[in-house]
Amino acid sequence: MNNRSFLNLLFLVAFLYSCNGKNADYIGNKKIVELNLDKSNDENFFSDVKNLNYKLFVTDFPDLLVQPFKIINFEKKYLIEDKFNKKIFIFNIDGDDYLTAGVPGQGPGENLDIDDFTLKSDTIIIKDSALGKRLYFNLKGDFLKEEKDTFLRSIFFEGKDFKLYYSHNDPEIGNRIVRVGNDGEVKGYLPIEEWFEKKIHRTNSGFILNKQNGKIYFPLPFTNEIAIFDKNGYLTELVKIDFGKYNLTSRDWLRSNEFMDIVKYSNDNKLVIGFTTFAIVGDKILLYVQQGIDSEHLFLFDFDFNLLKQYDDFENIIDGINLSAIPWGARENKVVYMINSKELYNNINISSHEFKPQLNSNISAFYNEKNNQLFEDEFIVLVEAELAF
Repeated sequence: MNNRSFLNLLFLVAFLYSCNGKNADYIGNKKIVELNLDKSNDENFFSDVKNLNYKLFVTDFPDLLVQPFKIINFEKKYLIEDKFNKKIFIFNIDGDDYLTAGVPGQGPGENLDIDDFTLKSDTIIIKDSALGKRLYFNLKGDFLKEEKDTFLRSIFFEGKDFKLYYSHNDPEIGNRIVRVGNDGEVKGYLPIEEWFEKKIHRTNSGFILNKQNGKIYFPLPFTNEIAIFDKNGYLTELVKIDFGKYNLTSRDWLRSNEFMDIVKYSNDNKLVIGFTTFAIVGDKILLYVQQGIDSEHLFLFDFDFNLLKQYDDFENIIDGINLSAIPWGARENKVVYMINSKELYNNINISSHEFKPQLNSNISAFYNEKNNQLFEDEFIVLVEAELAF
């Protein structure tokens, strides 16, 4: 065994010991937010939308955006992960031009998979557990460097002097989230309960840095909790969203080892199986959940998780076009939707809508300019819904 391998082994042993659930760092600041889903029938979400802005994002062979999964907004750019092609697409804010980061392969500067990606300042970081490394790119898609990463498949965040990992409830690690400092300090947070050991979940939200208050948010799968970290990556608060009689409990999760059985049980009993979307929208927190198969709810909170708005009516009363999409994220005070261009095209009824100019939607100009491209399956449409408050 060479010196480097020996040092890696020593680090792994020290890491597993320090992250054992019995030695976890616990916090006392916990908050429960009770939500009554039966009250989500008073307001239409689009009555609080100030403007709707449609944008077409076009890609060219061989860099077609096949399976968009996670989206991050940074200044005048959208970064979109393609889960199929293992690349990050770097679009300008209007989708007029794009670059890519990531080259599928097993050599230097290449990635075999994408566990997750994050943005640190103006640097894109891809984590690839298949090759055991992190890869760094600038916003032009240029490869900068790569570093060894000993963690298995995990969602991650890289701050100034630390990294956070959510390791998919691996019982050998002992904790749901681990903070690794650049100084070698390792802290484990939130012990893994037996009922969700080894449950794998990839969220398109991931760790979210709120630039307004400097806090880092992570919606925890399976427990309807949000872990909140300070700017240095230390866990400071745990917020539990309680849906009352519509919670999917630990006992429900133990009914079957098959995820689809749990989904069927949830649908049959109108239960909430988890968060569909968690995002920061301006000075608000957005939470979007699916209740069973037929009901959906959207909540807006302030940063103290005081409830501001609660919706279950999502009929688009601005231009009458069915977005048939869930919120994917946010940019500034805008909720961002993503939909396949052909699907949107099929939802536009030209004869009834007539595409007359509308003060708070660009759909008329958008359709007139882009209609000859919308029927293509390979393109996507981003819709920005700007909140009025």
